[in-house]
Amino acid sequence: MANNPIRCQPSSQTDRKLIERNRRKEMKALFSALNSLLPHQRSKEASKTVPDQLEEAKNYIKELQNNIEKLKEKKEKIIEMLEEDGIRRRCKDEIKPKLLVQVKAHQVGSSVELLLTTGSDYHFILQQILRLLRDNGAEVVNLNQSMFTDRAFHKITAEVDGEGVASEDGERIYEIVKNFVSQYKDGQCSLQ
Repeated sequence: MANNPIRCQPSSQTDRKLIERNRRKEMKALFSALNSLLPHQRSKEASKTVPDQLEEAKNYIKELQNNIEKLKEKKEKIIEMLEEDGIRRRCKDEIKPKLLVQVKAHQVGSSVELLLTTGSDYHFILQQILRLLRDNGAEVVNLNQSMFTDRAFHKITAEVDGEGVASEDGERIYEIVKNFVSQYKDGQCSLQ
């Protein structure tokens, strides 16, 4: 009985059928997963055949690869432009005057007059100097400012609180402002 090929063949054939059925189910699930990743056009046509799905997937992958190449080229162009702009900006900075902050001060009667020159992007310096004046007993009575290209010019007139103002008060306020300005590279101060 064991040597009867007729009895062994049906179980072997059933196994092959079962294996083939499982393979087809797995392939169907994989094709379905692949198809779910593709952008779908709303169409009234019936579900696509497997070869059509594969062709659509192939075309979509090629389209994505082309998009990647275009985006890489665009990125390279942008990087080149930024590098060129950085070179231009560095050259422009080298041409700019080295003077970032400049203060001149002199005493006029009971007032101290400060002439402050800064870069146009140094707005905080003016605010800090005004606070320093106020914190050290000086009252700002006049403030003029003007802009020219990348420079800001400020004229600050401040009076020291109190009846009689000694020259030491003007010098003291000047020293406070000078110490503040000196923390900035290339800052220059002078007392007249």
